[in-house]
Amino acid sequence: MKIVITGYTYTRQNLFDVFESYPEKGSLFFVLPGNWTAKNGVVKFPPFRRPGFHICNSPAYFTHSHYPFIGGLLKGWMPFLPFWLVWLRVTQRTNILFTAGEPNLLSTLYNAMWAKLLGMKHVFHYWENIPYDKKDRGLKLRFKRGIIRINLALSDGAVCGMTKAADILQSFRSDIRIGVFPHAGLDEQKFGPDPSPDTKSELGVPGKTVFLFVGALSYRKGVHVALRAFAELARDRNDIVFIIVGSGEYGGELQKLADELDIKPLVKFIPWLPNEQLPRIYNAADVFLYPSIPHQGWEEQLGYSIAEASLCGLPVISTRSGSIDEVMVDGETGIMVTPDDPKELTYAMRKLADDPELRHRLGVRGRAYIIGRYSNKVIAEKLFGLFRLLTTH
Repeated sequence: MKIVITGYTYTRQNLFDVFESYPEKGSLFFVLPGNWTAKNGVVKFPPFRRPGFHICNSPAYFTHSHYPFIGGLLKGWMPFLPFWLVWLRVTQRTNILFTAGEPNLLSTLYNAMWAKLLGMKHVFHYWENIPYDKKDRGLKLRFKRGIIRINLALSDGAVCGMTKAADILQSFRSDIRIGVFPHAGLDEQKFGPDPSPDTKSELGVPGKTVFLFVGALSYRKGVHVALRAFAELARDRNDIVFIIVGSGEYGGELQKLADELDIKPLVKFIPWLPNEQLPRIYNAADVFLYPSIPHQGWEEQLGYSIAEASLCGLPVISTRSGSIDEVMVDGETGIMVTPDDPKELTYAMRKLADDPELRHRLGVRGRAYIIGRYSNKVIAEKLFGLFRLLTTH
């Protein structure tokens, strides 16, 4: 059982970390982009290297999903991947190709075709949690469904990030082997409660109850709803602050809204931070907010930020939207509210602000929940199990 793994997602150190826990690391061979960028080119990833792993770098193209006419159909396309596949097939006898990409992409189809030609089994990754006919119409819907059907015909397995994704995929093909788990886990050693550093003082919020959001600053993340809820809560108390960490096209609007709501002195905006700097921010907070809302045919797919916050012992307030209920449990690890409802969000925020014991209890349960389901070790073992199943049947 020797596996080739490719996909731009694994140029991120924190997502690659899952393979440190893989039971047979020597059987893994990676072909990763040597020139990847993110955040509209602001973040550039150097050619990825990791001691102890077989990693090859190859050029990749189409780094986002907003190109004219083609959108994201070719995102992450690596035209020279076939050369690496042939070489690894001949020299290492690799027999599985795992593409960390969606089956509605032509780049994934390109990989699946070459895997089939070389006699390798193909596995892809799938995140979609809304049926396509609920958000697409006409030619676009037919074209997308056509690509998915061809990818499914050429593939042998899929890693589905959540239950809804598995249900949608099985509506296309019921006999494909599916593993229901995200393609990368989380490091419970890096993300954990750490009360010793006085990060509240470093951030200029000593003695305050800190609400925190970490993520992309886009409309669909619902941060504007959280600002309105926070403004309501701040009317009758002066012991709270709101820290917003992230970057995005909606950032300017959010700062303008904070000014209009007359809460700007109580809101601290911090630009996008590398993943390794986030534990310090989480440990400066008391409550994590993730007020995601459905928007233009999209709903939250999982919410890695929620999982990171839970690992750090934070209670989470999020919404009943998408697949968030798979990464948190209402009343056990946090509080779930109706999307786009500032009043309900204010009530939940007030409840946690007033009850430190409840915050602690939810945080402890949240950390245990994430470790048991989404730690790097758990995900690595599930990947290993899926690959083994494909090679024995």
